[in-house]
Amino acid sequence: MVRLMWRTDGLQRRPANGIEFAPQFDRQGHASGVRAANLPGPLGAHFWCVPGPFDMALAPGTWQIGVRRGVEHEAVFVDVTVRSGETTEQILRPRRWVDMRQEGWWSGDDHVHTRILSDDDARNVMAWVQAEDVHLANIVKMGDIYRTYFEQRGFGPAHRVVDGDHVLVPGQECPRTHDQIGHTLAMNITAMVRDPENYFLYDTVFDAVRAQGGLTGYAHVNSGLFHVHRDMSLNVPGTRWTSSRSSSSTSSAPTSTTTSSTSAANSLRPPARTFRGGHHRRGARLCVSRPRTLQRRPLVPGVWPGPHVHHQRTHARPARG
Repeated sequence: MVRLMWRTDGLQRRPANGIEFAPQFDRQGHASGVRAANLPGPLGAHFWCVPGPFDMALAPGTWQIGVRRGVEHEAVFVDVTVRSGETTEQILRPRRWVDMRQEGWWSGDDHVHTRILSDDDARNVMAWVQAEDVHLANIVKMGDIYRTYFEQRGFGPAHRVVDGDHVLVPGQECPRTHDQIGHTLAMNITAMVRDPENYFLYDTVFDAVRAQGGLTGYAHVNSGLFHVHRDMSLNVPGTRWTSSRSSSSTSSAPTSTTTSSTSAANSLRPPARTFRGGHHRRGARLCVSRPRTLQRRPLVPGVWPGPHVHHQRTHARPARG
């Protein structure tokens, strides 16, 4: 990953062989080849992905060149003076400061949005994951209740792209709802699992992915986005939860499970062999200190379709025991 900035105006220039990803981003998000890393300080600046060395004409003056390769290498930033009529050569090699592979850990990203419909698409994405030193990338075909995005050539081993110890694996981010019950991810699938007629029944998708031998779960869990805690509180089996917010508005300490909250949980617990409706799993236990109620609304696209359901507060955590 390369950053090339002219000190005179503070603006970046695209390297001669910088990869433009915009056509593969399906007009979603930041559709550009200049990428920002989710890293602190100058490491979070914008960089271009380059597949190898390059040379290009630049205006005279001082240029900042930054090179980084994932989090296991030290980033390099240098200032280089370019003079009119001269050729300036600079070789920068980020130094590896740790090799987590030797500790049994391999880098991966389970949530990569991009289209792969051709060998050129695949080469671009492979160059990107190699530049970021990501060994396994789950390339997700994204969906909502209306349509899908970031199309893939297919799923399963025949459609994986392998270059040495770097692998692109087609997966999915679907179902996903912004204002209702959150986003889900699936990887190692052999076919996309999507049913718009039963779109809010996330557990049926989880079961189907598991039947394919895949791995599935929730996205954005640590971000507080998209109300993912709602479906987690209903769909994570065999887990006991308490609210992280006490009944006192002046204290943020976790509340302990009390008789009243246990009673609230018992009121939510299904009778044996019942409590169907898609989300609720037999045997799930909820201990809710401050239950809230979702209003009953018509089943229309973009609106939560469920009945009156009590939910724990956001920022819940598993209780011990």
